[in-house]
Amino acid sequence: MRIEVGTVNKLSRVAMVVGALTYAYWTLAATSEPIRGFLAGADAAQFAAGFGMTVLAYVGFPRRRRTDLTKTVILASALLEILRYLIGHGCDPFNFAAGATGSLAVLATSGIERFRSLTRADPNQTFSMAYPNDRRKPRYVFKRAPKPAPGVPLAPPIPGADL
Repeated sequence: MRIEVGTVNKLSRVAMVVGALTYAYWTLAATSEPIRGFLAGADAAQFAAGFGMTVLAYVGFPRRRRTDLTKTVILASALLEILRYLIGHGCDPFNFAAGATGSLAVLATSGIERFRSLTRADPNQTFSMAYPNDRRKPRYVFKRAPKPAPGVPLAPPIPGADL
């Protein structure tokens, strides 16, 4: 049976939506009994949810930047904690910290891949030599406006403005 990459991306997106809705329900529920059934504590469940949602986001949206996806998951976790506070269930900053740590754990482990690719070329070179030779360039390169020639005004004079 052949599975295409696009199919895996779509399945990951569906799993991410289902996981996000389940995560939101368990977070906003009056009790956390469903969470305690799977993991030892609420903090471990928040860590696992942040980790899992970030992994699914990476697989579901491969063309998006990893840091943007990680920020989105952390922001969603913060918004759920705020919403939990607003509906009267109380807010636990340790739950948010656990979810954010789970999301950042995925970002940290994905960053190892770049380090490995740099050391694969020549393991004896320093980082100051390795990074300029990296084939990956920044996605966005901002170009500066050209400097005007000396003595040339930036804009034409405005008539009647020379008071």
